[in-house]
Amino acid sequence: LFSSIRFLALLPPSCQCLVLCCMVDELSRSLAAYRHRSARTERDPSLPGCPIPVQVDEFLCSFYHPKKKRWCRFKPAVGHARCKTHLEQCSDADRIPCPLDPRHTVNRLQLEQHLKLCTSSRDKNFVVLQPFYREGANCRSAELEDSADEDRRTPSYKGWPERIEAAYAQAVALVLGEGIDKARALIELSLPESATEMGHADKHGLQNEALAQMVAEALPSACFAGRGALVLEYGCGRGALALTILESFPAARGLLIDRDTRRHKVEKRREAGEDGMLRLRMDISNFDLEAFLRSPLDIERLPKACDFDLLALSKCTKTANRLEELWRRAAALQVEPWPPSALLACAKHLCGSATDISLRSLAAAASGAGSNDIDVLVCCATCCHQRCDANSYVNFPFLQSLGLCHSAEEFADFASTCGWALGSLVAAQRRLGLMSKRILDLGRIAWLRQELGLTEAHLSCYIGKEVTPENVAIIATGRLRG
Repeated sequence: LFSSIRFLALLPPSCQCLVLCCMVDELSRSLAAYRHRSARTERDPSLPGCPIPVQVDEFLCSFYHPKKKRWCRFKPAVGHARCKTHLEQCSDADRIPCPLDPRHTVNRLQLEQHLKLCTSSRDKNFVVLQPFYREGANCRSAELEDSADEDRRTPSYKGWPERIEAAYAQAVALVLGEGIDKARALIELSLPESATEMGHADKHGLQNEALAQMVAEALPSACFAGRGALVLEYGCGRGALALTILESFPAARGLLIDRDTRRHKVEKRREAGEDGMLRLRMDISNFDLEAFLRSPLDIERLPKACDFDLLALSKCTKTANRLEELWRRAAALQVEPWPPSALLACAKHLCGSATDISLRSLAAAASGAGSNDIDVLVCCATCCHQRCDANSYVNFPFLQSLGLCHSAEEFADFASTCGWALGSLVAAQRRLGLMSKRILDLGRIAWLRQELGLTEAHLSCYIGKEVTPENVAIIATGRLRG
């Protein structure tokens, strides 16, 4: 104030009046603002003990920013005291599960806008728009009625040990033509003696190498010598098994199927890069192998990024460009000679019914190949048999002939006994669990022989049980007639 007075004394009399009027006006506005803030010292009754003043402007949001020490300056939502941004933090927020993906919620007022931009909608539409996608391509119609409360029903194991032992001996005799000694040896191959301390990465690396070696021994090298061969891996994960096999057959092409997104895909580390490789993100049940093996895609008629509905892709042009590139690479994979002269279908530890769905997809290979014959090798390491279900299992009549299962409920009870193999502390139960696993695998062997004509189908132990007790693989070779 004193500095301002000394400054005024230096000015001419005509300017002193003008500057003095401005100072008075500024002082008046400051006093008015101070009186306005003093009038808002009443506490918010909804926030006891919190020194936040009540918003006096009813045309603004009632949310107070503690860090900014001011009120929100947006207009409130219709019928609410807060704006849409801060409505979820208010007691009257109304959040509902997203109709497209119940794993996350959305404010009811923002539902319409959210459905247009929801990433779950974009991901689902991306899967559907991929090449060779057909809903339910490898599923059969439900022939057995499942109980509505199947998941909540407590299994009844009364009498199952005797039934499993009798059915196991009968299954080994029917499929393998061997006696009781062979049946016992098949169980001893996987019966763990002690827990393994091998690391996760080391264990899977050894399994991939063992399966690749088994493939090389089972399939003549001449079949996979040129680009007429195709390696198809179901439930590929990062694709390590297919890559290990392709190291022995570098000229072959590779197709990877997995329903989840993956990081650190091993095909990116190939010397040839991703050339000759195609990865499709879809469920195995929706992969149309018949369409894939038919006439190759017409390069001139491939869809472009502009052909896809951006609204269905949440207005994401990057996703549309990815689809265009995926179709282009699919066409590049189907270069001459086509269809492939040799097909290797492999999988490592597909859980439960995924193995059966993969095997059923091979039934379409013959019709998709047209008049051409295809040399086929199936190499599938099985696991998680307790997750099989009656409508997906490929050979339910086989279980009926053994007197094991005649309904979906009985199958569920029988499949649950497979969990004893690794989950029980009782040695007798572990043996019964392994018998149940082998019965399901022997049914798959019988199906491959009967339905696909792969008469050389058999079970093989591909690695020691100290590495993994899930060490049995289905191996089948033969020729599919077009």
